[in-house]
Amino acid sequence: MPRLEPLWRKYGREGLVVIALETTGDDDLARRFIAEKGLSFVLLRQEPTRHNVSQSLYGVTFCPQTFLIDRNGRILHYHPSYSPGDDARIEKQVLELLLNQS
Repeated sequence: MPRLEPLWRKYGREGLVVIALETTGDDDLARRFIAEKGLSFVLLRQEPTRHNVSQSLYGVTFCPQTFLIDRNGRILHYHPSYSPGDDARIEKQVLELLLNQS
């Protein structure tokens, strides 16, 4: 998640929206993590005991996962977990999506 912060800061004004999903139900832990990492993008809280919207919409069954979703809700790129080099791949994909959003 912290690796997405630079992309958010760089491309947020051009239309990139970064949303993190907190699924543990531990608000204090989430707040400390956000503060320690200096994250400024949106964090959605999902109660572990409630209907799992992220799982039903996008098949999220584990974290971390990165989805690049267009304005119509379609998944265009998916990155399970994190691998070295993902930063560059994700940035390239973000740029392509931003250029094609018109």
